[in-house]
Formats: sequence, structure tokens, C-alpha cells
Amino acid sequence: MATGASVRYSGIWNLSSQASAKALGTWPVPPVQLWSWGSNNAGQLGLGNTTYYSSPKQIGAASAWLTIAAGYAFVVSTKLDGTLWAWGNNGSGQLGIGSTANKSSPNQVGALTAWLKVSAGYAHTLATKTDGTLWSWGYNASGQLGLGNTT
Repeated sequence: MATGASVRYSGIWNLSSQASAKALGTWPVPPVQLWSWGSNNAGQLGLGNTTYYSSPKQIGAASAWLTIAAGYAFVVSTKLDGTLWAWGNNGSGQLGIGSTANKSSPNQVGALTAWLKVSAGYAHTLATKTDGTLWSWGYNASGQLGLGNTT
């Protein structure tokens, strides 16, 4: 490919797909932007409202997203700087922001910058930090948080 040529990336990139891109010589990936569309009744599109969109809309101006996971009407994501962000339905505290209020735009979860990966269930979230520890929060009626209880 010629120097300065435009490269287009598509799909959802995660750590393993980035590693593959490096191996194929197609790295670095341009800053990653998030786009969303569809149902938005709980603000799960992260666009600051609850409007339905039938075409893609960019989520904020940030372009440093690393991983993303979607649960039932909520989304959690990490950024390249190690911060964790969440938005959408929060009826069971699955956003991890200290309340159960829905959020229609990305909200930082705490102030830590050591988040590595994130996964979303129906109404709960699991995340790992760079030190290898696993964290969980949200709905736990079946013990899905792995805490040894159903609280």
C-alpha cells in the first residue's frame, strides 16, 4: 500500500483482532469511533437522548475506544487510556455508577484507569483490570456475579 493511502476498517475491533491486524501488517488501526443505531428507549445508543435512529450516529467525539460489550439495553466500554464507561438501562446497577438511574450518554465508571476488558450479561457486568483481578456488579439473583451469594 502506498504511503498516505487511505485504509478503511470495519467491524468491531477487540484486543485479539488488533493482534491479528498487527500480524498482518495492517496496524496501527486508526482511532476507534463508536457508532450506534436502532431502539433507544433506555438511552442505550449513548447519544444523549432516547430517540430511535435508523441510521448510524457517532457516540460522542471520543475516538479512543478499545473494547465494547452490550447487555440488555445497556453498553459498557473501555477506552485506550484504561477508563471504563457505561450507558443505557441501569435498573439493576449494571452500569456501576453508584445509582440505578438510566444514562443516555457514556458515563465514566469510577476514576480508575486500569480496566482492560469488559463483558455484559442480561443486567450485570464483569470486567478485568490490568492487574488480573475480576470485578462484577449488577443483577445477581442467580449468583451470576460469582460472589458466592445471590444478593
